[in-house]
Amino acid sequence: MINKLTLNNTIGLKQRATQKLVLVQTVLATSSQELEEKIEHELEENPMLEVEDSTSDESLSTEENTVSMQTSNPDFSFAENGGGRLRDEPIDQLHNSNLTEEELLVGEEILGNLDVNGYFKLSNEELQKILRDKFEMEVSSDEIENVRKIILKLEPTGLASRNLQECLIVQIDESVDDEKLKSIAVKMINEYFEDFRLHRYEKLADELSTGIETIDKIFKLLNRLNPTPGKNLIDNENEIIYPDFVVTKANGELNVELTRRNLPQLRLNGIYDTLLKEKSTDEKTKEFLTDKKSSAKNFIDAVNSRRNVLMKIMNAIIDKQKNFFLKDEGEIKPLYEKDLADELHLDPSTISRAVKNKFVQTDKGIYELRHFFGSPINVSNSEDVSSSQVKSVMREIIGNENKQKPLTDDDITEKLNEQGYEISRRTVAKYRESINIPKASLRRKINLN
Repeated sequence: MINKLTLNNTIGLKQRATQKLVLVQTVLATSSQELEEKIEHELEENPMLEVEDSTSDESLSTEENTVSMQTSNPDFSFAENGGGRLRDEPIDQLHNSNLTEEELLVGEEILGNLDVNGYFKLSNEELQKILRDKFEMEVSSDEIENVRKIILKLEPTGLASRNLQECLIVQIDESVDDEKLKSIAVKMINEYFEDFRLHRYEKLADELSTGIETIDKIFKLLNRLNPTPGKNLIDNENEIIYPDFVVTKANGELNVELTRRNLPQLRLNGIYDTLLKEKSTDEKTKEFLTDKKSSAKNFIDAVNSRRNVLMKIMNAIIDKQKNFFLKDEGEIKPLYEKDLADELHLDPSTISRAVKNKFVQTDKGIYELRHFFGSPINVSNSEDVSSSQVKSVMREIIGNENKQKPLTDDDITEKLNEQGYEISRRTVAKYRESINIPKASLRRKINLN
């Protein structure tokens, strides 16, 4: 027979271990700007956590109770690669939604593939392929939808909607208490969207068997909703990026430093720690301080873990992509997260979380770490190649086109397929947009001679 106290202790240990793991994952997925805010929040909320007095630049420390960042003073410049990036608030909510590890990975990939308005336009089949390629993970379409529906109800509500109709319906469902009004509004969006879009009040009142006043009330309600929930969460592509790393060249060798912006060195508060050990301290205070000490240690461990994992990954990227960093015209080689994970003895999900929203400054500009990885694309009679390599081939194809009759996406797809790149027209369009090349009709030039 299992002792009840032993069982409770076991459950408590498992819960604390899970909480610590969630914290480590969340901090790892956090950008440097967001980490700065998290540290400020923890310092305000936890008296057992404090900033070290020393401001000297020390090398990276591995001591249990100290976070010491190697300092560099980079020239901050604009990011050159890609458009906006989703800020981390939804990620935090996702990690606090009691999801399994598999569900978290699905959710992170959904959030990582939203468009600028916060809509999720990939098909479930496309996301399944991404998950298969990155994590060798098989998930069903229903499992993807279950996670997506959880994200729909995070803040801002409607994030990861498939379209405007779904976005509005989710917000109506979450914000309207009047069930009758909610029912009419949802039916309007579902069945009479074109009439709604064109503001056909009278027709809507007739079709929905209600009065003009009710239709007007619904329109006023809908005007308060947010049709683009991702808009305020997307950082402008021209926003200044603070790099996490600086890579420099000297005598044919590469050196990498983990930068320090406004990240203070943290430690346990010695005064409160002493108070915790004193016999005169009452039990209630001891219980409070014990809990806060555990939280402080977990946070310090999470920041330490983030730093160590990032350095390990950045060094591996440099080792794999030496040609890119050392040569002016160096190309990025095919590199996949799952392969690097095997080499570093890390989980692929750890690599995926670590490279999102982390940036490195090079003499060529600032790049997001995931720029150095690609989704494998099959090539006939050859090995997989990266998406970066395909984009490079696309640039060459478009650069050589007839400017009076530019190539359509179908034409580009056909030429890529002829060269052995098994890629769809939809993916070609996505890649073309990502490298800021307009569609064919906008590339056409008139010969005036």
